[in-house]
Amino acid sequence: MPVHSGGRRLLIEQALCEFGQVNLKELAQRFKVSDETIRRDLEILSDQGKVKRVYGGAVSVQKVPESQLAERMKINGEEKRKIARLALSHIPEGAFTVFLDSGSSTAYFAELLPDRADLLLVTNSAAIATAVAARTRRLKVHLIGGTVRESTLATVGALTVQAVRSLHPDLTFLGSNGFDPLDGYTTPDIEEAAVKRAMVQCSRRAVVLADAGKYGHTSTVQFAAPDEIEMLISDQRLAKIAGKDLKKLAKDVFLA
Repeated sequence: MPVHSGGRRLLIEQALCEFGQVNLKELAQRFKVSDETIRRDLEILSDQGKVKRVYGGAVSVQKVPESQLAERMKINGEEKRKIARLALSHIPEGAFTVFLDSGSSTAYFAELLPDRADLLLVTNSAAIATAVAARTRRLKVHLIGGTVRESTLATVGALTVQAVRSLHPDLTFLGSNGFDPLDGYTTPDIEEAAVKRAMVQCSRRAVVLADAGKYGHTSTVQFAAPDEIEMLISDQRLAKIAGKDLKKLAKDVFLA
């Protein structure tokens, strides 16, 4: 039985709440209507401020809430593992300093770091520092001090920013609560954004690790514009979701 336009748009909203994104052609097949009909539905929802149009579909406009690190580790876990493995390939042999900020994607990456005496890990994540130090003997771990945030176990504040700015790592890996070509890379907390921004500014190369589910979401504070990020490493879904905007997200984009 055909679904009327109002009911169809309500179902589209429900799909966005559940999955965070929808594909135009898949919706057309689901509701047995033309692509143009779904395009009009998405335009109406966009005009109402309920969705954000992207190439080939739409994404939710809801602000990305923060959750406990353990909970976030479970979301898109397989994609984050693939991203972490690809990110690891950018760590060369020889003496090297790596910055990691706090987040689920960077936590997966930290699990893969090799136990090398010539590798220095600097992080503001109490969780990452503890986990890496517990499983390695030769790798050097430096935890940056500051005030610990309960939700992310990240150190923040003026002392943290000052310490970050005194260092110049070879490579910085950051997570992001949301990203898109216009709003760049964003996070909910002002203090955590200040630390992330300092990491971007003092690093020789800044890399964001973010699964495609974060695309199109904008959180409270921007910590980097797309042209400030040397490399974005995401999963294969991003090519379909971002479409022509893919190359606008960073200087280089790699999909795991």
